[in-house]
Order: sequence, then C-alpha cells, then structure tokens
Amino acid sequence: MKRIGRMLALLVSMLLLVGLTACTPRSVVGSWRCTVDLSRAAQAAGALDGLDEQSGVGVVLAKLLDGQTLELALELRKDGTYSLGTDPESARAAADSLSARMGELMPELLSELLGVDPAEVEAAMAITGMTPEAIAEKLMEQIQLDGAIDSIAAKASTGTYRYEDGKLWLTPDGQTENAEAYETVVLSREGLRITETRSGLFQKYEKILPLTFKR
Repeated sequence: MKRIGRMLALLVSMLLLVGLTACTPRSVVGSWRCTVDLSRAAQAAGALDGLDEQSGVGVVLAKLLDGQTLELALELRKDGTYSLGTDPESARAAADSLSARMGELMPELLSELLGVDPAEVEAAMAITGMTPEAIAEKLMEQIQLDGAIDSIAAKASTGTYRYEDGKLWLTPDGQTENAEAYETVVLSREGLRITETRSGLFQKYEKILPLTFKR
C-alpha cells in the first residue's frame, strides 16, 4: 500500500508539473500585446503637470482620458530580432474614441477655459451654428492628431534581442548591446511581465510598471 501511495503521489506530482509547463511559456518568442491605460500613462509622463487635479480643466481632461487605452505590440522572433511599437489599429481606435469624447466634453471644457457659464457657451454655439463635435474636429485637425497617431504607430523600435535568466536585452538597430540596459521580466501563465526597466525603450512607462504582455 505504501508503494502504491508513493506511486500515486509521484503521478500527481508529474501531472501537476505537466500542467504548469503547459500553462507557462517556455520561450519569450512570439507576438505579445500589452494594454496601457492612457490616463495613468499621461500622468506618469508628466503630460498633465501644472494642472490642478481639482480644477475644472483638470477634471475635464481626466474625464477625457478616463477608460482610454492603447496597445503596445512586442514581437520577439526566432531569428533574434524584435519590434516594439504601438499597435496601429489600437492607435486609430484610441484616436477615434478621444475625438468622440472630446465632442461630448467640449461645452464643459470651453466653459472652464473661458471662465463662463456653460449656458453662455451653448448660446454662442447656437448663434454660430457650430456644434461641439465640429469644434472638436477642428481642434483635432489643428493639433494634427491623425498625423501624430500615425507617427507614433510608425515609429516602432526594431533591432535584436537576447533573453537570459529573467533579463531581456532589446538592442535597437545600429546600436551595440549594453550589458546594463535590460528589462527585468517574469514569464508566467499570465504572460510576460516587465517589472523593471533599465533601458530607454520603456522609460515613459517606468512609473506605471509592471507592464504585462500577453500572447
């Protein structure tokens, strides 16, 4: 009976090991995606610095970014090359969503910026025949949001990579690998999680780490 018990225990251990192996990635090779909260990223990058979170404008901008996301795409190929950038479709969806929400929030934003009652803003719009959506569209054109999104999506970093003992080196084209410039990563059933960055590639996201990429 003891022998049978030991065999059963060994069998259970082997099954558990197989199960964990099946769920945990054996390699970093593959296509990875990470969803980034734009509100957190903007705050971490200092894009909202100088704005009092309690001020009217700060509140409106917080509403504008609330719930907005963007996907980062990381490709780690078998040949040792990589690409890292913003997923184009995700960038376009984020731009469309921001534009639509800008239209919804435009009266409130103009009211705060001009220091007038929202009713006055609405009255002025009625006189000029301008809708909040039209004003938002004009604003987006002036800041060239479409071009900015396309530029961000197109500026993917490419180069070579090396993974060893929980460290991922991403070396852009034309550069030599720096032993100290790596990302500390954890491979698990949840995906590839970057817990620390020592390179410039993830510097803008440093304050919102960890970032979890999923296949």
